[in-house]
Amino acid sequence: KVKEILANHPEYAEVFEALPFNSGYFMCVALKSADPEQVRKTLLEEHSTGVIAAAGVIRVAFSATPYDLLDELFDNLYQAVKKNS
Repeated sequence: KVKEILANHPEYAEVFEALPFNSGYFMCVALKSADPEQVRKTLLEEHSTGVIAAAGVIRVAFSATPYDLLDELFDNLYQAVKKNS
C-alpha cells in the first residue's frame, strides 16, 4: 500500500524521497530541504501524527498505522514538509 501511495503522488517527490525499504515495519524518507525535527514537531502539533526525526530523515512506522489511514499519514507528511521547507 505504501509503495502504491508514493507512486500515485509524484508531488511527494518534490519535498522528500523514500529511501529503499521492504515490507517490514518502517521506512525512512529523506527530506530535500526541511529540517526533520521541525517537520516532526509540525506533524505532532498540527496533524496528531507521530514520527521519529533522525539525521536528515524522517522514520515512518507504517506498520503501526491503520491501513485506511496510510493515505492521510503521507499527506500529513507532505503538508508538514512543505510548510517547513
